[in-house]
Amino acid sequence: MNENLSHLQQQIFELIGRLVLNYQNIEIRLKALLDVSNKSFSLKKQTELTSISAFNNQTLGGLKNYALQSFFRKNGETYQDFLPEQIDHLHFSMSLTLEKQSWEVLQQGFHQFVESRNFLIHHFYSKYNLNDEISCIHALNDLKRLYQEQIYFIDQFNNYCKVFAGAMDEYKDFLESSVGRTIFLFPTDEIYQVICTLIENNKRNAGWLSLTTALQHITRNFPDCNTRIKQQYGFKSLSDLILNSGLYQLQTKQTSKGEKVLFRLNSEEMTFIKEP
Repeated sequence: MNENLSHLQQQIFELIGRLVLNYQNIEIRLKALLDVSNKSFSLKKQTELTSISAFNNQTLGGLKNYALQSFFRKNGETYQDFLPEQIDHLHFSMSLTLEKQSWEVLQQGFHQFVESRNFLIHHFYSKYNLNDEISCIHALNDLKRLYQEQIYFIDQFNNYCKVFAGAMDEYKDFLESSVGRTIFLFPTDEIYQVICTLIENNKRNAGWLSLTTALQHITRNFPDCNTRIKQQYGFKSLSDLILNSGLYQLQTKQTSKGEKVLFRLNSEEMTFIKEP
């Protein structure tokens, strides 16, 4: 074997190694990304927290399809989240919404990435004779082209991962805020349940309940309610929570005694959006 052919073969095998490692890296990261953005937690107390990924057995092609159908979403399109019907579970999902052109560029990048992987694994060695110097030169040129395309796609994918990581950090900060804790935890509180009963039993004003009436009833039954609200949810008082948590719709009404604040449950779906 001449020295030049040996050198070409060494370059080819080194480049194949880099390509394969990058394919595996993206596959592992896609599984982690899809797993963390689609979680289901049992509401029952458990001695041990367990989590089984639904994506462990997916191929790179399958992961690509799921990512483009569920996680990377096209702006203006309507999507249906298919969540399991388990009433004793909390279901959590996140997605990135892209403008149509950006989504199509990403789709093309994913397609080329998977196609190049399939070519390398299944067809490369049958196409090129690595014992022939000219064939090795063609093989090396094709591998270099694939590698450049791969790096471009990986940079693009990394940028979206950074956006997602930033959104996760902001969401974590939100959950740790007074409003976040209240939205997720206050509905399990007995005070919240009493307020719901008051609203349901109120047949006047189309279900709008007087804030003053509600506060009088709650403080009579829970004398320490304002202290509890401050300690557990971070609001100064129950009145502050009702007015500023987002759990309730508000309106004011003029009466002979002045302005009255009315409220009722906010039935609108709450969606948390990270703006670019």
